[in-house]
Amino acid sequence: DGLPAPPPLSAEEENRVVEHYLYSPQPVEVVAYALRPWLEKRQEALGHLEPVHRSLLESRVLQLRSWRETCAQANLTRIPLAMRELRRAFQALSEAPTKTR
Repeated sequence: DGLPAPPPLSAEEENRVVEHYLYSPQPVEVVAYALRPWLEKRQEALGHLEPVHRSLLESRVLQLRSWRETCAQANLTRIPLAMRELRRAFQALSEAPTKTR
């Protein structure tokens, strides 16, 4: 019934993928396999982010909603803007203090 699930990434591997995503033109979909578990470990810090950033992270990454749904939930009018803001949300979260560091 399909391919087996890949083994989970180590925290070091997740961090490496996230760091690369933060400063590259890579789309979020290419690295979602690492971003989602990384984000799940930092959910307690979401409350410290700007509301638009929290909404983007929750909708697109945690709830796996489409870009249109994500834009609507975050009150953004254009998908390219949402993509840029999502990267900024990850950057802000990467700088927030967490219990996982």
